[in-house]
Amino acid sequence: MTYAPGTPASSPAPNPLAMVSFVFGAISVGLVIIFVLLQTVLISNGQALSLGILNAAHGLVSGLIGAAAIITGAIALSGNRARKPLAAAGLALGAAEVVGVLAGLVSSLLLAFVY
Repeated sequence: MTYAPGTPASSPAPNPLAMVSFVFGAISVGLVIIFVLLQTVLISNGQALSLGILNAAHGLVSGLIGAAAIITGAIALSGNRARKPLAAAGLALGAAEVVGVLAGLVSSLLLAFVY
C-alpha cells in the first residue's frame, strides 16, 4: 500500500475495551490489598464469623471483576484495534485474580475437610 506525499497513514481505531479491561484488572488487584488489610483487622479482633463473610464477599466480587477483565480483554484482543498490550495486561490481571479466587476456594474446602 503506497501513500501520496503528505497523506498520513491511517492508524487503527482506538480501543476503549482495552482500557476497560485494564481498569477491571487493576481494581481486582486493589481489592486484594484492601481485603488483606481488612482480614488483618478482623483476625486481630477475633471475629471469625466476620472473617468468613468477608472471604465470601471478596471471592464473589473479585471473581466477577476478574471475569469482566477477562471478557473485555478477550474482546479487545480479537479486533484490529490499537492498545492490544493494554488489553493483554487487563486479561492477564483478570485471569490471575480468577485463579487466585479459585485457589482460595479450594484451600478453604480442603481446610474444612481436614479440621
